[in-house]
Amino acid sequence: MRVSLSSQPSVLSDKHFTSLSSLVLSLILLSLVLLLVLLSLGTSPRAMSQQVLPLGFTMQAVGGVPIGDFRSYAAMGVGASIGGRYTLSSSFTLTFDASYTYFLTKEFVSSECADISFRNQTSLISFLPGIRYTFDMFYVGLQAGYVLRSLNSRRIDFGIEQSLKQNPGNHWSLQPSVGALVPLFERISLDANCSYLPVQMQGSAFPSGAIALNVGIQCSF
Repeated sequence: MRVSLSSQPSVLSDKHFTSLSSLVLSLILLSLVLLLVLLSLGTSPRAMSQQVLPLGFTMQAVGGVPIGDFRSYAAMGVGASIGGRYTLSSSFTLTFDASYTYFLTKEFVSSECADISFRNQTSLISFLPGIRYTFDMFYVGLQAGYVLRSLNSRRIDFGIEQSLKQNPGNHWSLQPSVGALVPLFERISLDANCSYLPVQMQGSAFPSGAIALNVGIQCSF
């Protein structure tokens, strides 16, 4: 792991990242309320008799497993995502997802000295439009968008903590996925999928990122 003590500011400051994280979480909570409303309306006899629009809405719980060099910066991750769907045909669907994932603190001892250790805490916000191909109840998808990374690294040197500055970790990303839609009601399906989110780290080698395991609900309007 290579770190720098440079004091240059990052593209996205901690204050701005916190504000953006709060906005994404607020949207997720707002979407949960909307989802509950859709669940109540979507199961009524009147709603089931109406024509279904090609629009959809999804909300998922996210579990992240770091792989590659990203494992040095992050432990297991938890988060949530919201998204929209637009059905083009029986096979193709346009998608858009916004997600926030918080990775548990990663601590490790320096290989050079047992009295020196590092503590890393990482969060990711992603905005990913894409397309999905569905066959039967299964689908494969590909999304391309922007990922914002907040990394708080601290070095504990003989009991003294020191903050380490990292180069900006924001980057463009491609996210492939595979999943399944299991019908629950007339307009409501269980959406379970697995995706790979690349994360650019300093000096990292491919693959470096996180395997995301997502489970949630998809509703049609």
